[in-house]
Amino acid sequence: MKLLLVEDNPRLAERISYHLQSIYTVDIVENGTDALEKAAHIQYGVILLDLGLPDMSGFDVCEKMRGMNIQSPILVLTGNSDLKDRVKLLNAGADDYVTKP
Repeated sequence: MKLLLVEDNPRLAERISYHLQSIYTVDIVENGTDALEKAAHIQYGVILLDLGLPDMSGFDVCEKMRGMNIQSPILVLTGNSDLKDRVKLLNAGADDYVTKP
C-alpha cells in the first residue's frame, strides 16, 4: 500500500517514514501544493497530513482534496489538540485526527 506523508519538518518526516517503510511505500512532500499534485495523480491507501504547512494550512489541503473527489482516508497529524479544530477538520473531510506527542 502507498502512503502520502505531508510533513514540512524533514527530520520528523524521515523518522515517520523510517517506521512505516518496512510495511508501506511512503511518498513524502513538504507542502500543500505538492500534496495536492501527488494525490491528484496517485491513489494512496492513506494520506498522513500535518496542519502546519508553509504554503497553505492542512485544513485547506484536506478541503481541496475532498473537493477534488480524492477518496483516500486522511489522517491528520498535528501538535494542535484544540477540540474546535478537530471538529472543523473532521467536517472538512478528515477521517481521523491524532495529536503529536
